[in-house]
Amino acid sequence: MPTPLGTLPTNQPAPIGNLQRIFGAVEGSATWPAAGTYVYNGIGVPLSFNLTPTRRCFWVVQANLLVLSNAANWNRFDGALNITPADRSGRTLGARFAHAMATGVGWVSLAFSAEFSLEANVAYQAYLTSAVTDNVTQYHLAQRHLNFFAYTIGEGYI
Repeated sequence: MPTPLGTLPTNQPAPIGNLQRIFGAVEGSATWPAAGTYVYNGIGVPLSFNLTPTRRCFWVVQANLLVLSNAANWNRFDGALNITPADRSGRTLGARFAHAMATGVGWVSLAFSAEFSLEANVAYQAYLTSAVTDNVTQYHLAQRHLNFFAYTIGEGYI
């Protein structure tokens, strides 16, 4: 049974529901994909979730990546957390990261998230895509370095 958010203690987090997770599946790395295409976990599974909430809620989606530049100089690659159809506020782009790095920096950890306001009984898909590619940046595919997760919060109280 859900608890009204206004009655929750202010020193505790709100309860979550509908936890979804995808992890990297193999050792090694892959080239950051072409712009506009899904990012995958190494065995053909796109970093993508589907959800049809039974009540209005917030959906928090987060991606954690480990990346490496193999370019001869500075390079840039971007990613985007998207949702379809648009959420209650009309957004289809939840977050976009733009990242530039130079060769020799080594592996760099990236984490970014988006929060979507969902309507009840609507089928949504949240997914991570490449927005810009340099054709040289690598992302790690191991479970400990690539994870994508989502959870709902505030079900029925927004």
